[in-house]
Amino acid sequence: MRLTNIGAVILPVILGFGILHPTLLAREEGETQEGQQEQKVIKKTSEGQGERAGTKVVPLSNSLSSYRVDFTLTEFEEGKKINSRSYSLTTQVGHRDKLRLGGRVPVATNIGASPPNAQFQYLDIGMNIDCSIPEQDGSVLINSTIDSSSAAPQPEPQTHQPVLRQMRYEVATVLTPGKPTIIGTMDDPTSKARFQLDVTAPKVR
Repeated sequence: MRLTNIGAVILPVILGFGILHPTLLAREEGETQEGQQEQKVIKKTSEGQGERAGTKVVPLSNSLSSYRVDFTLTEFEEGKKINSRSYSLTTQVGHRDKLRLGGRVPVATNIGASPPNAQFQYLDIGMNIDCSIPEQDGSVLINSTIDSSSAAPQPEPQTHQPVLRQMRYEVATVLTPGKPTIIGTMDDPTSKARFQLDVTAPKVR
């Protein structure tokens, strides 16, 4: 009689655990999935913030001042000015601006070949200027890189090929706004020519 009563009590308990067990498992799985989704949302939010921080645009300068920068390259021969070329650009304080001007010169690569078989290589020549003007402690500075290349007036006497002249200036100096300043001079090793580079930077705003 006692065994029958004990069995009657234990059997519902076992059945109850059998019913509750899947419910508990489903609840635990639901909580785990919710936790994983929250972690994914947090991860995506952190990655988005990191990408926005990495691509944040930092302004180069808060100044709206601008200068018109005039470069003048003058060629002298035996003390006499024989040629002069000018290049101008307007640059805002804190920005670095560029000027590009040039052409291409053909140079024969198989000298002596007849016209149908002649081959040429084209070389770039011209003027490349990179320039920036910062203002510091009431002074106006200029940072500039000037690359100049040109064909000499006379070709090479033996091959009659063009002779290319190249000059490069990298200059950082203090300017007086509106007044010309000599920032470089250079002698041409292939001739008696001497080159002088001047810069004038009047304030326009």
